[in-house]
Amino acid sequence: MLKKTLLAYTIGFAFSPPANADGIEIAAVDFDRETLKSLGVDPNISHYFSRSARFLPGEYSLIVSVNGEKKGNIATRFDENGDICLDQAFLQQAGLKIPSEEKNGCYDYILSYPGTTITPLPNQEALDIIVSPQAIIPIGLDLTNAATGGTAALLNYSLMSSRAEFSNGSSDYSQAALEGGININDWMLRSHQFLTQTNGTFSNQNSSTYLQRTFTDLKTLMRAGEVNLNNSVLEGASIYGIEIAPDNALQTSGSGVQVTGIANTSQARVEIRQQGVLIHSILVPAGAFTIPDVPVRNGNSDLNVTVVETDGSSHNYIVPSTLFNQHVESFQGYRFAIGRVDDDYDESPWVISASSGWNLTRWSAMNGGVIVAENYQAASIRSSLVPLPDLTVSSQISTSQDTKDSLQGQKYRLDANYNLPFSLGLTTSLTRSDRHYRELSEAIDDDYTDPTKSTYALGLNWSNSILGGFNISGYKTYSYDGDNDSSNLNINWNKAFKHATVSVNWQHQLSASENNEDDGDLFYVNISIPFGRSNTATLYTRHDDHKTHYGTGVMGVVSDEMSYYVNAERDHDERETSLNGSISSNLHYTQVSLAAGASGSDSRTYNGTMSGGIAVHDQGVTFSPWTINDTFAIAKMDNNIAGVRITSQAGPVWTDFRGNAVIPSIQPWRTSGVEIDTASLPKNVDIGNGTKMIKQGRGAVGKVGFSAITLDLPLY
Repeated sequence: MLKKTLLAYTIGFAFSPPANADGIEIAAVDFDRETLKSLGVDPNISHYFSRSARFLPGEYSLIVSVNGEKKGNIATRFDENGDICLDQAFLQQAGLKIPSEEKNGCYDYILSYPGTTITPLPNQEALDIIVSPQAIIPIGLDLTNAATGGTAALLNYSLMSSRAEFSNGSSDYSQAALEGGININDWMLRSHQFLTQTNGTFSNQNSSTYLQRTFTDLKTLMRAGEVNLNNSVLEGASIYGIEIAPDNALQTSGSGVQVTGIANTSQARVEIRQQGVLIHSILVPAGAFTIPDVPVRNGNSDLNVTVVETDGSSHNYIVPSTLFNQHVESFQGYRFAIGRVDDDYDESPWVISASSGWNLTRWSAMNGGVIVAENYQAASIRSSLVPLPDLTVSSQISTSQDTKDSLQGQKYRLDANYNLPFSLGLTTSLTRSDRHYRELSEAIDDDYTDPTKSTYALGLNWSNSILGGFNISGYKTYSYDGDNDSSNLNINWNKAFKHATVSVNWQHQLSASENNEDDGDLFYVNISIPFGRSNTATLYTRHDDHKTHYGTGVMGVVSDEMSYYVNAERDHDERETSLNGSISSNLHYTQVSLAAGASGSDSRTYNGTMSGGIAVHDQGVTFSPWTINDTFAIAKMDNNIAGVRITSQAGPVWTDFRGNAVIPSIQPWRTSGVEIDTASLPKNVDIGNGTKMIKQGRGAVGKVGFSAITLDLPLY
């Protein structure tokens, strides 16, 4: 077969005219018979290729494109005349309608759909098909030609260790976020662990284990084990039980939730919690930061953000759900859960949750849900309207009954998002709760105090090509006892100039105490100046806790796999200088980052991180520099060639000494490309087809094979 393909390649480079319905004859090409003889090719084959590039008779796995959209690799047969056989299996996998006439063999598609053009591309192992739109099956959740099944185990890891040394002592902190699991025939078992060590004290947080599977016929995802009670309109809890929800595989975006803030020191650690559970932890440099796509547990609970500085100090603030709820994806479809509340709460009753969403019209939608537990019931309904093209308004009414404490109350909420003329945007939210209203997690918490009475949130943004972009956001909360009132205000301005970008950030927070203690303002000004190929110099000043700092830094890339950052800062009040630096590298099979800093004469900080994934499959153990997701594949070079770079939608990966590499993330039921970087091949190796299109169902472990050709190069 390889010889056939090489011969087709050789002649295919000459031309690739299409076969079409117009019967246009292509002028015959004359081949020199003596030259063919000298190449060891039967001269009689020249007649076969005299009018068009074509494949030799047989079956090939070709990359098929229909009207410019790649459909993946499809088994394609050619008869003794080089004509393609469009049988039922081929048409189904290509997403084309099957002609009405009964036929078990090859369909005459040009006759059924005039205007059809079929272009064989032997030199690319590809086939281009152009058909009328009527011949294409309407787009939906296309499950055809998606690989399923497969078995493999995985371990994802994110390790961090830091040490701070002071004149009077030292402090150590380490954490390990681990995800282990196995995929068997589209079933997935996952276990998440978050281990921490602080000065010799170990703890295990957020451990959870669950079994998952998608039932494609129902378009439903099922999880069983330690899962979240994710109701689309009511705040839930963690349970031991079963959760059934729509599979959102067609949605590629993240949560859309962003957390912004200001860190006072380099290598500060930001911890984000929701419902008391740590959901995200990350190191950030000094200055303003934005953490995108925070993996929230639900869209109804506030986020508690703690910034832990390298000197041991910390500051905390709340991000109300009213600020990000409107950016969480719409929860459409039916959701159901049943189980027992986990042991993190004072009470662990059995609970049932059900919710759903409906698109009523093009401009209105509705979500509703109920939660029923022992001594607790709640219901809520939310309606969303688009009364004007740029205005979205939603309202929600919730009611709860805590029969154990004889409490009954309601909660009301109103949200609006308006895109005004002149690039002006307005977001506002109002929430009001009765004193006796309780969410489930509050009702089963014996230490719960009086709830928040009301929350008012406002966001305003405006952009101008000359003046730059402005963003103002803030909120005010009132509690029934008055001891937990708080307010927060953030103002941001940024402007991109020809050779620099300038940003100004100000954050003001009033403490949630009865004395309304001022937590101090955080003010940050940053100037970024790009230079060289991929480097940026920064100049900044920041003011926090009544202290002023000035600094400068440089960040950039050393190579495609290595980046660096260095920084120097001066404390204006303490007359001290601090130095920080870090280097990060993708080592092809893991990612490593090292950082160190010094402040004054008696303060030192060090930290290191390592992250990646490990896959265990039928061909061995393969390491990945990236996290391995639910759906992944193993790529294989047939000659066990190491160090070959393969590009995928998740990032580049490299083959190991067995010729294996993990394609760590594949969007379920979507065709994606995997391509060999030919520049990374040894000089005496070529590749027959360096691009493969793959398509897999959720939980599948796919296989992608590449055939290498060893060339006999002359020695010099």
